[in-house]
Amino acid sequence: MRHPSSQPHRSSNMAFLLGDHSRENAKRSIKGLIAHNAESGPDEPLRSLLYLVVNTKAPLVAKSDQTPRIIPLTNKLHKIDEKTIALITRDTSYRAQLVQKDSPTDDLFHEIIPYTKAKLIGHSSKARLRLFRENDLIIADARIYKHLPEVLGPQFYARNKKVPFKILMSRPTADKKTHGKIDQLFDAKYVRAQVKSIVGNTSFIPPLGTCLHIAVGYTDWKVSDLLVNINDVVSYLTDEKFRPIGGVLRMANIHSVLIKTSNSVALPVKESLVAPEDDESELSDF
Repeated sequence: MRHPSSQPHRSSNMAFLLGDHSRENAKRSIKGLIAHNAESGPDEPLRSLLYLVVNTKAPLVAKSDQTPRIIPLTNKLHKIDEKTIALITRDTSYRAQLVQKDSPTDDLFHEIIPYTKAKLIGHSSKARLRLFRENDLIIADARIYKHLPEVLGPQFYARNKKVPFKILMSRPTADKKTHGKIDQLFDAKYVRAQVKSIVGNTSFIPPLGTCLHIAVGYTDWKVSDLLVNINDVVSYLTDEKFRPIGGVLRMANIHSVLIKTSNSVALPVKESLVAPEDDESELSDF
């Protein structure tokens, strides 16, 4: 059994942002999903990812930019060496520094792809499929990030299957001495820190509709650890201190909150106030 025991632990008696009733709902629903997962047949995974399903009364955004937002979690989802990662860079200028022996980025990436090569991959359905299948995550230099939807095509973006994450190759600085030289800067420690954050935490892309699903943990975790992560997600979505990236959702705009695995029904955390027969449409995005 795996649970994030190495992470800071918060008491299971913490204040639950969705309310005490929702906290008890969440406990029951999580235990039910864990039990259901344990009874799965031999072809089903014994360890499944749990998703928080947040249904809103009104859309969060009028236009989606397809950029994942990172939500910091107390209990991390993965370690950095558990994922196969491809990095798409603007050019080849950083490759030697990225793979330098004993560098923080040494052996971090499964493959490093300059943008010119990425465009060639984009012209080949076979090459795109290989990139998609052989890498758990695609991470890209912020300077060429906006071009990737056209380069990679819908295979990576449809239903948010494997949308690339954006990183900076150097830490932002206001130092006038480096102004105009930012392209020559490279910070391996900063690159690694960003990748570690992407791998360990969860993320979301603000939908054009009224339904978000956000990973919060696994079915072999402690219920208390999952409750902490649910609180982290709700806090990031609703607290104004996280704006402009977070803080995009008002509590009053939350219609209902549920939890599910990819192969289960959604069980309640925060229930809506409408009749059950009217509430089924709230899962239409799934």
